[in-house]
Formats: sequence, C-alpha cells, structure tokens
Amino acid sequence: MTKKDLFKMTTTLMTIVAGIFGAFQVASWKSNRDAEYLENNLISVMTPQEKKFNTEYCQIPNLVHGLHEDFSSIPFASFYFGGAYDEFEKSIYITPRIFRSQGEFRQILNHELGHFYSHQVMEEFGIANQFDYVGNLGHKLISEGISEYFEKTLAGGKTRDKFEFPKNPQKLALPEQYKIGFYLVKPILDRDTKKGIECLLKNFPEEKDLGNLQDYQKRILKKLSHEGCK
Repeated sequence: MTKKDLFKMTTTLMTIVAGIFGAFQVASWKSNRDAEYLENNLISVMTPQEKKFNTEYCQIPNLVHGLHEDFSSIPFASFYFGGAYDEFEKSIYITPRIFRSQGEFRQILNHELGHFYSHQVMEEFGIANQFDYVGNLGHKLISEGISEYFEKTLAGGKTRDKFEFPKNPQKLALPEQYKIGFYLVKPILDRDTKKGIECLLKNFPEEKDLGNLQDYQKRILKKLSHEGCK
C-alpha cells in the first residue's frame, strides 16, 4: 500500500466517522427539540379534547420522550410504535424519531391521551384493576377504539359511514383490530362522547360478543338512549 493509498483510506474513514458523529449530533438535537415541543404543547392538546368531547382531565400525565420498555426488544420498534401509555406510571411515552412532524406528534398525543382518559374513568369507577389489555380482546378493542376516536376525530379525517365487523376479530392483526375498535365505538361516542365512554367501560364486550359486534354495538346504543348505563 502506497502512502497515497493510505492517505485516501484514512481520509475516507475520517469522513465516515465525522458523518456518523454528525448524524448522532443532529439526532440528539432533534430529540431534545421534540421533547421540549411536547412538554410545551401537552396542555394545548388536552384542552381542545375537553371542549370537543365534554370531558375533564383530573391530572396531567407524565410525559416521556423515549421508547417504552415493552417495545425495546422489538427490531426497528421506533418505526412501528409512535407511542404508548403506561397505566401503572400514568405516563405517556412518545417514541423518538428524526423525521416526525409536529402534526404527527399531536396525533400521537391525542391517541395516547385517549388511553389516559379511559384509565382515569376506570379508576373513578373502581374497575381499573380488572382491565386486561393483553389477555382480553374485548378490553383491547374498546381501549384502542376510544383512543383512535380521539385521534381521528380531532384530526378531521374521512371515515366510513358503514363498517362490516368480521366474525373472528381474534385472528386479525393489530392494525385491523384498531380499525374494528374505532368503528365499534364511533356511533356511540358520536352520540355522547363522555357518557358513551363511561357506558363502554362499564360494559366491555364479552367473549360471546366478539362474533357479533354489531349486536353488541346496538345494545350499548340502547343502554345509552333508554336504560342508562349500569
């Protein structure tokens, strides 16, 4: 190897190292800036929710700009999971990502605040310790449905007028279950968001309801309109 070749190789390696170091600096700067934005805008996301849905938060959640430990072992988790709510910590985790707009951050906050509010209601009713997101699909559908409703309603996107519920939601992937949850709760929360959430959380779908979610939805609407939710 000539001195010229050695010089070129050394220069190339130094350029690569400088590029990597620069990328880490940019990522660190962006992460700090995003964390500051989230802290400064949490209340400005919560307040429109309260006005829109006639709800009220009893406290402000902890906000963590980082990947939740439940996702830490999943490859490329930051690309798949925008955020998470930890009911034991009462913390909202927002997954850091270099390329994420402020609008996306607000959408994620709207979604995770849906989980936070649902947990607040369940605590008020004394049923929070009965909630089983992982082991009970009915619980998961309602929980994600409410959070998707918070996110999509405030984003103002288009939704379907009609939705056909599958007979076996247990066999579907998580994104499809989110969609099912949203369309399951939508007509109920459109009628009265605050009372609808309370009614749904007092009357989660049971195993027998999963094969006919349309009937479950009608039953909750009837409770909301005529019987009151118990």
